[in-house]
Amino acid sequence: MTESKKVSGVIDAMGFRMGQDQRRQILTLDKEFSALEAKVKALEKENLKLQAEVNPLTREVERLKKQVEEKKSSVHEELGPITKVFLRLLAEHPGWVTGNLRDVVHLPVPELEYHLDLLKERGEVRSKSV
Repeated sequence: MTESKKVSGVIDAMGFRMGQDQRRQILTLDKEFSALEAKVKALEKENLKLQAEVNPLTREVERLKKQVEEKKSSVHEELGPITKVFLRLLAEHPGWVTGNLRDVVHLPVPELEYHLDLLKERGEVRSKSV
């Protein structure tokens, strides 16, 4: 049975007699069916190609997400006791600026800025001037 005579071949094999109009309609259906099969095969092939392109990208995205999470957790772990005090003070006094912290903790400006930079990297403060 040829590719273009799927339906008509089955009908012929079953011994049914058809008129010319019915036979033409069946052959038209055979051609449409074959065209749809070709489209499905082309789409399956394209799908495989796209999956081959997407799978490595998906793995890369997952790797980058994991890397970001590890960086976030390592930044969190790096906070020393002084920085944690700053974080607590800023949470308790959201409107404070650097001068307020300096008055309370009595640290030199470079050390104060170091701790504020750590908090900025974590996204806890918007700028060093709090």
